[in-house]
Amino acid sequence: MLKIFESLDLDVESIPTGTLIKKSPAPAEADTGDKRLDGIIENYHQLNEDGQQQLADQAESLTYMPKYKKCDPVSEEVG
Repeated sequence: MLKIFESLDLDVESIPTGTLIKKSPAPAEADTGDKRLDGIIENYHQLNEDGQQQLADQAESLTYMPKYKKCDPVSEEVG
């Protein structure tokens, strides 16, 4: 059974939940050099398709909030 899970890249720990989930990528696969981004990627891979869409929607929503946006250097120039 373990060989089946490995070949399908499924997380053995998900058996008790009754929902089979794919393994999170190995740290080397998700190593972007930014620990926060690596964590987001690992979380993304733990979610089902609906959860992945929710994560993407939430991330996009944050880009519309000035509190969380990076400053735009062009709009802040004094002309």
